[in-house]
Amino acid sequence: MVGMNVEVNFVDCCLKVQFQQEYSNSSSDNIETIYKFVIPKTTTIGDFYAEVGGRKVHGVVQEKGEAQDTYDDALSSGLTSYIASKEEDVSFNSYSISIGNLAPGQKSKVYISFMSVALNKDGRYIFYLPPELLPAKIPVSGCCNIEMTEEVEDVYSTVGVVNPIKNLVEWKLIYSSQPIVIVVTTKKFFQPKAILEYDENTKSKALMITATPVWKDLNTDLIESQVEVIFVVDRSGSMRGSRISQTKQALNILLHALPPLSRFNIIGFGSSQDWLFPESKQFCEENIHIAHEKIQDTNADLGGTDLVSPLRRIFSKPIDIDYPRIILVLTDGSVNDRNGTINEVRRNKEQCRLYSLGISSAVDKTLVNGICEAGRGEAAFVINDSEIEGTVMSLFEKAFQPCTRNIQIMWPENTIQYAPKKIPPIFKGDRLITFGLIEGEIGEYVNIKALDPMGQELDWSVPVEKGNGFLRNKLAAFEIIKQLEADNENNEQTDTKMKIIALAKKYQLVSKYTSFVAVDDQVDTATNTSLKTIKVEVVKPLCNDDFSEDETETRARGMIKKKKKAPKKYDKRKKEKKQEDISEGFQRSEPKQKMVELEKSEKKEEVFERKEKEKERKNSSGAEERKVNLEGKNSNEQKSTLVKAQKFDGCWDIETMCGFLSISLEEIKKHIPEVSEGLWATALAIAFLELYLSESANTWQMVAKKGRAYMIKLLIKEKSITPNVSTQECADLIEKAKAFLKLTKSN
Repeated sequence: MVGMNVEVNFVDCCLKVQFQQEYSNSSSDNIETIYKFVIPKTTTIGDFYAEVGGRKVHGVVQEKGEAQDTYDDALSSGLTSYIASKEEDVSFNSYSISIGNLAPGQKSKVYISFMSVALNKDGRYIFYLPPELLPAKIPVSGCCNIEMTEEVEDVYSTVGVVNPIKNLVEWKLIYSSQPIVIVVTTKKFFQPKAILEYDENTKSKALMITATPVWKDLNTDLIESQVEVIFVVDRSGSMRGSRISQTKQALNILLHALPPLSRFNIIGFGSSQDWLFPESKQFCEENIHIAHEKIQDTNADLGGTDLVSPLRRIFSKPIDIDYPRIILVLTDGSVNDRNGTINEVRRNKEQCRLYSLGISSAVDKTLVNGICEAGRGEAAFVINDSEIEGTVMSLFEKAFQPCTRNIQIMWPENTIQYAPKKIPPIFKGDRLITFGLIEGEIGEYVNIKALDPMGQELDWSVPVEKGNGFLRNKLAAFEIIKQLEADNENNEQTDTKMKIIALAKKYQLVSKYTSFVAVDDQVDTATNTSLKTIKVEVVKPLCNDDFSEDETETRARGMIKKKKKAPKKYDKRKKEKKQEDISEGFQRSEPKQKMVELEKSEKKEEVFERKEKEKERKNSSGAEERKVNLEGKNSNEQKSTLVKAQKFDGCWDIETMCGFLSISLEEIKKHIPEVSEGLWATALAIAFLELYLSESANTWQMVAKKGRAYMIKLLIKEKSITPNVSTQECADLIEKAKAFLKLTKSN
C-alpha cells in the first residue's frame, strides 16, 4: 500500500466511510496482497470497487463460495481480481480483502465503503476512526461531508479544518498516531424522528425511527434497575497486601448494593482466569452466600495481567436485552496488550457499559481511560489503598443510570421486516435507532410506546418525513441480516441462510454468507514468474505474547512475504487450500497460561493476608449466627457486619438487628411504631449507619439507598399512600429509629 484517502459521510445518525487505498507493485513478480482488519460489530462493507489504468472495476455481491470460485478462476486465468469477505471467526468482526495478480509496475486503487450507525451520546453524533485502521507509515488525507435534516449547532474535529457553514471537514497528509474524531451537535437531537427513504437502485423503501428519551421529576428511590453486573478484578501479584484486602471489602459491599432484580458474576484475572459462575446468576440469598465465600478465599495469586482474554470471553456470551450489561474493572497495573484490550471493548461497545477503577500511581491510565471511553462508561483513580472502597462505590453508583424500557414501535402494517425485534432499554443520553423495510405507502405518523424509569407510560406520535438516498435502506437490510444471523447462530437453518443471502445480494452487503468480488477481465497478467503473497494485518486480534519473538518482529513491520510456485497459467486452487493460505499466520490462539509462584521474600505479605482472611472469617461467622456484640469492634467491622446482614431485596430482619445491637427482641418490639417488623428493622439499620458510621458514608450510601427503596415501596403497599407521602414517612421512621438508638445507648 502506498497511499490512502478517507471520505466520511454523515447522513443524520447514519455513516458511510469510504477508504481509498492505493497499491503499487514495485517488485519484479506478480503479487497477491491480503489485507486483514477488524471493525466494530455494528459495521459492514456496503460497496467495493477498484480503479486500474483509469477503468472502474465494480464489485458484485455473490454467495461466499461462489465469490471465492470466481476469484480463484480469475487468478488461474492470469486476471487481476479482488475479493472482500467476512472471516469465519465469530469472536471478531474480522474482514479480509485480497488483490490477486497485481503485475510488476501495476498500480491499483481499491475503494471500500463501510456502513454503520454513528455513536450517539448526550446530544451529539460521533465518528471515531482508531489509528489501528490506518497505515502506520503512510500519510492519510480525507474529508467529512455532513448532511443533517436537523440544524447543525457545532462541529468538532481532531483533524483538519471545519468550513464556516459546518457541513464539511477536510484534512491533508496526517499520520495515524492519533484517532480521527468528528463530533456533530444538532439543535433538535432530542426530538423523535421518522424518515422514510426511497432507494432508486433497489426500488425499495426504508423507515428509520430515532428518539432520545427525556424524563422529568424522577423519584430515584422508586427506580428499579434490572441489570447484569460483572466485576472483573485484577488478581495479579502486584495486588497483594492491602490492595486485595481493600478490594475484597469493597466487593462485599458492592454485592449488597446490587438492585434486587440483577444478575451478577465475579471474574478474577491474571495470567489465567477465575470465574465465580460460568454464566451470570440471578441475585438472591443463596448466590450472595456463594459470592461471599468466594471473596473470602480470594487472593492475588493469578500471576500476570491479561485483561483481554476475560473480556473476550464475556463478549462471547450472548446478552439478554432485558438485563443491560455493566462491567466494572478493578486493576492496579498495565496489561499485556493495551491497544488490543481497548479495541476489544470498542468492537463490542453495543454489548455493555464499562467502568474501571485504576489503583496506585503505577496504573496504566491510558488503558483505564481507553477502555472506559470505548465502553461508554467512566474511569476513576486512587493513589492510596485506603481510598479504594469509597471510590469504587462512587463509581458504581454512576453505573446505575435510569433507562426507558419496554419500548414498542407501532410499525405500519405494510412493514416487510424490521430490526431489532426486541428493543433494549435506552439509558439517559442514548438514542433509540431502529429500521424497517416498507412496501408501499404509510401514514403520516408512527407511534412509539414505552415505560419511563418509574414505570409510567410514555407515548410518542412521530411525524414521518420523506427522504431519498440509499444509506438508510442499506442499514435497514444490515440490521435485519444481523438479527437473522443471531437467530441462526446455533441452528444453521437453510431457510434463514437463504433469506440472509437474498437480502445481502439485493442491497449489496458483505455478510456471513456473502462476499464482494471484482474481476478486471481486460488485462492478462500471466507470467513465468512465481506469485508472491503479501499479507497485511491492520488490527491484530491477538495479544503480543501469542506470537513467537521472530513472528512478532515480522508482524510489527506490517507484512509477511511468502513465495509460491506457479505455472505460466495458474492452476485453479482448491477452496480449502486457498483459505488455508490466506489465514496462515493469523490464526487466533488463547494466551498461554503462565502461573507465577510467590517468592520466599513475600512471606510477610502472606502472613498479613492470612490474618486478614481470619478476621473476615470471624466477621462472616458472626453475621451468620446473628449474635453480634459491638463492644470491641471498630467502625469498619461494624459496617461490614451490618452490610452483610442486608437481604438481597434491601431489607434487614428484626432478629438480625437484635443480635447486632445486643438488644432483646422483646425490648425492640416495645418501641416498634405502627409498621411491620421488617420496616422497623430496616429503619434501625439505616439509622445506625447514619448515626455512627457517617465518616464512611461514601462506602455504604448505595446500600442505605436500597434499604430506603424497600421501605418506601412497602409503605405504599401497606398503607395505600402516594409515593411522595411514603418517602416522607420513610424519613420520619428513620428519625424515630435514631431516637431509639440514642435512648438505648444512653441507658
